[in-house]
Amino acid sequence: MDYVFAFQNFQKIKNKTINILIKLQILTLFFSFTFSQLINDVTQKYPSGNPKKIEYSKRIQNQHEVIKIEYYYEDGQLKIEENYKYNQLHGTYIEYHSNGTIKIRTSYSKGLRNGPYVEYFDNKMKKAKGGYLEGSKHGYWYYYHNNLNETNSIHIKYNKNQITGINGKNYK
Repeated sequence: MDYVFAFQNFQKIKNKTINILIKLQILTLFFSFTFSQLINDVTQKYPSGNPKKIEYSKRIQNQHEVIKIEYYYEDGQLKIEENYKYNQLHGTYIEYHSNGTIKIRTSYSKGLRNGPYVEYFDNKMKKAKGGYLEGSKHGYWYYYHNNLNETNSIHIKYNKNQITGINGKNYK
């Protein structure tokens, strides 16, 4: 009989503990959203008053973390989009020509270029494509002429920024 009573008390205490833990998790979420605010700030302007640089950040308690920066041409056209994580370049990076077409599309990881890289002429034709590995050119890179298609390209093979081949000829 004492075992049954002890087991019932244990179940009650366990249920109360679970309820308290759930409430604590809900409060933690509430306060993290309440004290974390998204901020966008025009940090630089042109003499015309148009924004030159806008920083998007979040503030968690007393800490300020940049999550995105946008740069603009003087006419208001977007020039560069940079994404950040822990105040380092991280994620997609896009640079635009003054006519609005994409100039460069690449990505960063922990402040270093990492992954595919594509560059375009202002007429939307590819100028270069390749890849980065931890900040260094790596693998095959293709360089194109402005008016020619992708079959008329120079290709260079890199191993951590060192050229190891050009147009299929290997170098040591």
